[in-house]
Amino acid sequence: MKTNKIIKNLVRVLTIAVLFFCLYTGNAFAFMWDTDLPVPKYDPAWTEVQSMWEHHWDGKNINETITLVHKLEKNHPEKIEPYLWLAQLYLIKGQNQGKAGEQSLRQAEFYVAKAHEIDKNNVSALKLLVRIMPYIEDTSYTMSHYGQWIKSASPLPSGWAIPEMKGPAWEEAISTFGKSTSDISSGIKAADLFNKIADNNPKDGIAQVWASYMNFNIGSYYSSMDGNDKKAMPYYKKGIAYGDRAISLLPNSVPAHYWYQVNLASSIKNENLATKARYLNQLRKHAAFCMKENSSYDYFGPALVLSEMITNGGWVTAKGMSMYGINSDMILRSLELAEILYPDALFVKYARAELYAHKGKKKEAAKILEEIMQYKDNGNIYVAFGNQFTIKKARGLYNKIS
Repeated sequence: MKTNKIIKNLVRVLTIAVLFFCLYTGNAFAFMWDTDLPVPKYDPAWTEVQSMWEHHWDGKNINETITLVHKLEKNHPEKIEPYLWLAQLYLIKGQNQGKAGEQSLRQAEFYVAKAHEIDKNNVSALKLLVRIMPYIEDTSYTMSHYGQWIKSASPLPSGWAIPEMKGPAWEEAISTFGKSTSDISSGIKAADLFNKIADNNPKDGIAQVWASYMNFNIGSYYSSMDGNDKKAMPYYKKGIAYGDRAISLLPNSVPAHYWYQVNLASSIKNENLATKARYLNQLRKHAAFCMKENSSYDYFGPALVLSEMITNGGWVTAKGMSMYGINSDMILRSLELAEILYPDALFVKYARAELYAHKGKKKEAAKILEEIMQYKDNGNIYVAFGNQFTIKKARGLYNKIS
């Protein structure tokens, strides 16, 4: 019966995802969480844009690409692609400018609104909007100006955090992990299977990311069990090792950087301030990369991990991230938008509650924690495991602040 229920739930989620991509046209996502923009063929200049974008890392070519896309905007004012690209380019330019980036971020908002005027259902524009607005305005402003657009797209479909692999070994591993919500031994077995896949395919970056991700899941489960870090730590350490391998193979991959970062941050969250400070620059580098390249990745995961870093690292982390224009208010605004778009992802709600508690707003935190504890599972397999240990963490935090 449980197997039939899992299959039915999987079919339901996949059906929603298919409908989503039929309704929201004009996008070129390689997998669920990608933010790649379409590169049209109606003007040969787009080939140069694509070439320049492929080397945009560390802020390279941004101004030059903006100049080129402005020419495309002038030549093709009726097309949506120039506005999407200008929104993305000005977003990254503003992020690179740190505290001085507001003007560029306002430009990003202007162009994403222009894209929306052309295509009301364009998901690329929506994902850009929710990445841009937390930097420059509070959520009340964002919802008063764009609320109908955001709410009409909610809930966005869920999906695995990493591109799916092929073959019987991966199918066995992911199927085993699907049973872990009712049996943690299945989750442990799944992590071992993913480790084996990664070890047998040392040149496959995606395999390394999957192993990093799965080890983090098991570590998080044990951490939620009354902070049992003695059992959690070996998994975080393995997650760090596989994440490091993934980055060496896929240096510009958000998933690779992200899962390395969350394992590292989780492994030191209960260490003293001096230890946390020692790792700050390393964590800050990965956090800034993920925020710039895809802050909406995996239910706004970059904001989630920054929230946990601030609540556990205190002023040291907050001060370290401020140079990138990132602060607790900006993170809170990201989480508020994430909660609207992904209402079933309880770990988003929990991060917001934890941030409120950190700020001394215990009543606001308690209200959110009560919602988490009263949550009724609706069969979303992609968030089920994370929701399971989030409910346990919510009870612990609720008792602590009550």
